[in-house]
Amino acid sequence: MRCTSECGTRACGVGNAFGRKKGKKYYQGKLNAANVDFHVTADQKEKIEMWIKRDCTFLSDLGLMDYSLMVSCLVLERDDPDAEAWINASQGSADEVPFVSIYDGKVQVLHLGIIDFLQDWTCTKNIAMCIKFLECNKATIPPGWYAARFIETFCWKFNADADEAPNTSV
Repeated sequence: MRCTSECGTRACGVGNAFGRKKGKKYYQGKLNAANVDFHVTADQKEKIEMWIKRDCTFLSDLGLMDYSLMVSCLVLERDDPDAEAWINASQGSADEVPFVSIYDGKVQVLHLGIIDFLQDWTCTKNIAMCIKFLECNKATIPPGWYAARFIETFCWKFNADADEAPNTSV
Protein backbone atom coordinates (compact mmCIF):
# COMPACT_ATOMS: atom_id res chain seq x y z
CA MET A 1 0.00 0.00 0.00
CA ARG A 2 1.45 3.36 -1.00
CA CYS A 3 1.45 6.42 1.20
CA THR A 4 -1.05 9.08 0.19
CA SER A 5 1.18 11.98 1.22
CA GLU A 6 3.48 13.78 -1.20
CA CYS A 7 6.45 11.57 -0.32
CA GLY A 8 4.90 8.65 -2.26
CA THR A 9 6.80 5.92 -0.42
CA ARG A 10 5.46 2.54 0.62
CA ALA A 11 5.67 3.46 4.29
CA CYS A 12 6.24 6.84 5.88
CA GLY A 13 8.85 6.72 8.59
CA VAL A 14 10.90 9.35 10.35
CA GLY A 15 13.21 9.69 7.34
CA ASN A 16 10.28 10.44 5.04
CA ALA A 17 8.34 12.72 7.36
CA PHE A 18 9.32 15.82 5.36
CA GLY A 19 8.44 14.41 1.94
CA ARG A 20 10.92 14.00 -0.89
CA LYS A 21 11.70 17.66 -1.63
CA LYS A 22 11.96 18.73 1.99
CA GLY A 23 13.86 15.53 2.85
CA LYS A 24 16.47 16.27 0.18
CA LYS A 25 16.85 19.84 1.45
CA TYR A 26 17.20 18.57 5.03
CA TYR A 27 19.80 15.99 3.96
CA GLN A 28 21.74 18.61 1.96
CA GLY A 29 21.73 20.83 5.04
CA LYS A 30 23.21 17.97 7.08
CA LEU A 31 25.94 17.49 4.45
CA ASN A 32 26.72 21.23 4.44
CA ALA A 33 26.89 21.28 8.25
CA ALA A 34 29.32 18.35 8.19
CA ASN A 35 31.75 20.43 6.12
CA VAL A 36 31.78 23.56 8.28
CA ASP A 37 34.78 24.47 10.42
CA PHE A 38 34.75 27.08 13.16
CA HIS A 39 37.59 29.47 13.99
CA VAL A 40 38.32 30.09 17.66
CA THR A 41 41.27 31.08 19.80
CA ALA A 42 43.55 28.41 21.28
CA ASP A 43 42.04 28.98 24.77
CA GLN A 44 38.51 28.73 23.38
CA LYS A 45 39.35 25.50 21.52
CA GLU A 46 40.73 23.98 24.72
CA LYS A 47 37.60 24.98 26.64
CA ILE A 48 35.23 23.71 23.91
CA GLU A 49 37.02 20.36 23.74
CA MET A 50 36.91 20.05 27.53
CA TRP A 51 33.16 20.80 27.57
CA ILE A 52 32.40 18.32 24.77
CA LYS A 53 34.44 15.56 26.44
CA ARG A 54 32.93 16.25 29.87
CA ASP A 55 29.35 16.35 28.60
CA CYS A 56 29.74 13.24 26.41
CA THR A 57 31.23 11.31 29.33
CA PHE A 58 28.32 12.39 31.51
CA LEU A 59 25.73 11.34 28.89
CA SER A 60 27.50 8.05 28.25
CA ASP A 61 27.67 7.28 31.98
CA LEU A 62 23.89 7.76 32.09
CA GLY A 63 23.48 5.32 29.19
CA LEU A 64 22.28 8.03 26.79
CA MET A 65 22.99 8.46 23.09
CA ASP A 66 21.60 10.12 19.94
CA TYR A 67 22.47 13.76 20.69
CA SER A 68 23.75 16.55 18.43
CA LEU A 69 26.00 19.58 18.59
CA MET A 70 24.24 22.85 17.86
CA VAL A 71 26.46 25.78 16.91
CA SER A 72 25.42 29.34 16.15
CA CYS A 73 28.05 31.57 14.59
CA LEU A 74 27.38 35.27 14.05
CA VAL A 75 29.98 36.99 11.84
CA LEU A 76 30.13 40.80 11.90
CA GLU A 77 32.30 43.38 10.20
CA ARG A 78 34.76 44.90 12.66
CA ASP A 79 33.26 48.40 12.31
CA ASP A 80 29.67 47.19 12.92
CA PRO A 81 28.29 48.73 16.16
CA ASP A 82 26.94 45.29 17.15
CA ALA A 83 30.47 43.89 16.86
CA GLU A 84 31.69 46.47 19.36
CA ALA A 85 28.85 45.55 21.72
CA TRP A 86 29.69 41.83 21.53
CA ILE A 87 33.38 42.52 22.13
CA ASN A 88 32.57 44.68 25.17
CA ALA A 89 30.16 42.05 26.53
CA SER A 90 32.85 39.37 26.21
CA GLN A 91 35.38 41.20 28.39
CA GLY A 92 34.30 39.40 31.58
CA SER A 93 35.52 36.07 32.84
CA ALA A 94 37.29 33.68 30.47
CA ASP A 95 34.68 31.06 31.38
CA GLU A 96 31.80 33.06 29.97
CA VAL A 97 30.03 32.36 26.73
CA PRO A 98 29.50 33.22 23.98
CA PHE A 99 32.96 32.84 22.53
CA VAL A 100 33.97 36.07 20.80
CA SER A 101 37.05 36.19 18.57
CA ILE A 102 38.50 37.85 15.50
CA TYR A 103 39.05 35.79 12.35
CA ASP A 104 39.85 37.11 8.88
CA GLY A 105 39.34 40.68 10.13
CA LYS A 106 35.78 39.97 11.29
CA VAL A 107 34.21 39.52 14.71
CA GLN A 108 32.81 36.05 15.35
CA VAL A 109 30.30 35.28 18.10
CA LEU A 110 29.92 31.57 18.78
CA HIS A 111 27.30 29.80 20.91
CA LEU A 112 27.22 26.02 21.21
CA GLY A 113 25.58 23.23 23.12
CA ILE A 114 24.64 19.57 23.00
CA ILE A 115 20.97 19.10 22.18
CA ASP A 116 18.45 16.52 20.99
CA PHE A 117 16.29 13.71 22.19
CA LEU A 118 18.35 11.83 24.72
CA GLN A 119 17.57 8.15 24.35
CA ASP A 120 18.34 5.31 26.70
CA TRP A 121 20.32 2.37 25.32
CA THR A 122 17.71 -0.38 25.47
CA CYS A 123 17.20 -3.88 24.11
CA THR A 124 15.27 -2.30 21.22
CA LYS A 125 18.28 -0.11 20.36
CA ASN A 126 20.52 -3.18 20.45
CA ILE A 127 18.21 -4.95 17.98
CA ALA A 128 18.10 -1.85 15.75
CA MET A 129 21.92 -1.75 15.72
CA CYS A 130 21.97 -5.36 14.50
CA ILE A 131 19.37 -4.66 11.80
CA LYS A 132 21.37 -1.65 10.58
CA PHE A 133 24.68 -3.53 10.45
CA LEU A 134 25.41 -2.40 6.85
CA GLU A 135 24.88 1.30 7.58
CA CYS A 136 28.26 3.04 7.90
CA ASN A 137 27.58 5.99 10.19
CA LYS A 138 24.54 4.96 12.19
CA ALA A 139 23.38 6.70 15.35
CA THR A 140 22.22 3.42 16.86
CA ILE A 141 25.40 2.38 18.64
CA PRO A 142 26.07 1.89 22.37
CA PRO A 143 26.46 5.10 24.42
CA GLY A 144 30.23 4.69 24.96
CA TRP A 145 30.87 4.28 21.25
CA TYR A 146 28.49 7.13 20.46
CA ALA A 147 30.29 9.46 22.88
CA ALA A 148 33.74 8.51 21.53
CA ARG A 149 32.64 9.09 17.93
CA PHE A 150 30.95 12.38 18.89
CA ILE A 151 34.13 13.65 20.57
CA GLU A 152 36.31 12.56 17.65
CA THR A 153 33.95 14.08 15.08
CA PHE A 154 33.38 17.47 16.67
CA CYS A 155 36.57 18.40 18.49
CA TRP A 156 38.47 18.79 15.21
CA LYS A 157 35.75 21.10 13.81
CA PHE A 158 37.14 23.96 15.92
CA ASN A 159 40.36 25.47 14.53
CA ALA A 160 42.60 27.41 16.91
CA ASP A 161 43.44 30.08 14.33
CA ALA A 162 41.45 33.11 15.50
CA ASP A 163 42.68 36.06 17.54
CA GLU A 164 41.31 37.21 20.87
CA ALA A 165 38.86 40.07 20.72
CA PRO A 166 40.62 43.30 21.73
CA ASN A 167 39.82 44.90 25.05
CA THR A 168 38.00 48.06 23.96
CA SER A 169 37.07 49.27 27.43
CA VAL A 170 40.58 50.66 28.07
